[in-house]
Amino acid sequence: MTVTPGEAGGAVRVALNPPVDVVTVDNRATTGAAGTPSTLSITRPRGANTIVVSGSYPAGGKPVESLRTVEEPALYAAAVFRDALEARGVRVAGTTRRGRTPAGRAELATRRSMPLSALTTPFLKLSNNVIAEILVKAIGRETRGEGSWRAGLPVIERHLAAQGVSPKRLELTDGSGLSRSNRTTPRDIAAVLGKARGRTWFPAWFRALPVAGDPDPMTGGTLSGRMGGTPAAGRVQAKTGTLTGVTALSGYVSDPSGRRLIFSVVLNGYSGGAPKDIEDRIAIRLAGGPAALGRTATARQVPGPSLECTWTMTC
Repeated sequence: MTVTPGEAGGAVRVALNPPVDVVTVDNRATTGAAGTPSTLSITRPRGANTIVVSGSYPAGGKPVESLRTVEEPALYAAAVFRDALEARGVRVAGTTRRGRTPAGRAELATRRSMPLSALTTPFLKLSNNVIAEILVKAIGRETRGEGSWRAGLPVIERHLAAQGVSPKRLELTDGSGLSRSNRTTPRDIAAVLGKARGRTWFPAWFRALPVAGDPDPMTGGTLSGRMGGTPAAGRVQAKTGTLTGVTALSGYVSDPSGRRLIFSVVLNGYSGGAPKDIEDRIAIRLAGGPAALGRTATARQVPGPSLECTWTMTC
């Protein structure tokens, strides 16, 4: 979605890319006077394909681009494909609907996805839970011929056991960690992070981790608004994790001497807001050494939901 301001006092302009009729826009947002603060909000109510744009955005402001999830993504993809065919002169009969692949079908074209080395960037930077689920099921299909959690999770558990993670300390029930029945420990997370450093794929995977304080969403990712202006900015590359009552931050940090340290923080069962400031202070202390202790108050917390952005559709 792209939102651009109109004339002061008028509505903002909203464009969808690609423009498909399965997604509608409810534009309630107005254009504020130049220089006024933005209160722009872009949300999609659960179970609907209507995106609500509300609040105010100042006249003269730069266009705002925002990614949003959709309901029934298979039908959305089919609608995009249908429009692309028609734009190129291919007549498409009938309606777009879900169905089973008919017997005797002929393959017309094949498209392979980007390699995993590239896929890890949107996966980890934006904390894309759907990609995590797909990868686990793809592992199951590759190893056992079945694209399911039941087939994929045992493969992951065996791999983790080979990294020294005891099955007694591990419970996996889905691919993304959204289920509350998933269980692990910070020590085991740190052990896996340590083992990863010796693998050939580590450089690509390390680059895909969110970078503290970098405002570019495809670099800073879920850490874009955290630890800016502190010793941790640009020195912490780590993965966030958030559920209601649960918050975590695990990854790597360069200390003042340039050593790359491993850290893992998992906090459960707290009341009130997520104590992400504690995670930040730990990371800042590791990045800046003892001198950083007096500077942790500069850690910038950005107000937001208590869940990862791809779950609440605020990315």
